[in-house]
Amino acid sequence: MIERDELSRDVAAGTGAYLSRGQDRSGPARIEPDRHEPDGNEPDRDEPDRDEPDRDEPDRTGLDETDRVLPTMRGLRSRARVTNLARAGHLDIALERAANAALDEAGRAQAVAVAHQLIGSAGTFGFTEASRRAAELKDFFACAHVDDEDVQTARIRLTALRGDLQVDDPDVEF
Repeated sequence: MIERDELSRDVAAGTGAYLSRGQDRSGPARIEPDRHEPDGNEPDRDEPDRDEPDRDEPDRTGLDETDRVLPTMRGLRSRARVTNLARAGHLDIALERAANAALDEAGRAQAVAVAHQLIGSAGTFGFTEASRRAAELKDFFACAHVDDEDVQTARIRLTALRGDLQVDDPDVEF
């Protein structure tokens, strides 16, 4: 069983737990404990772990694995929201430069990279619509030539993306 401090440290380091959306990836994200063996091999899924109690059974504290991980994941999601709003600010600056025909190739490449980070982070932490809109903005910034209508559409998408980051999806557990 993973202790809270150990799990918090492991989650921050990227080990100890992971997010899962199941086979069809359409459902809400769930937190799953990392089931890799220390040697890097997967445990045999047909046989239950004899050293660990059933994941669904509460431990002595009355909390199961997921209940102990949720506060940490909520904190990570909150930090991701702040970081992604800052990324949206960077895209806003690039968009303003694009509107004034002052966005050069290096600026476009940087905006594409920022949008790409936003796509992944927003999607990972349950901001599905923000991730989708960031993908549309990435496509916008990848274009060498944009007209006023493209800029206006990108502004609308960026405003909506910021709104998406402010809304909590009730289907996301954390």
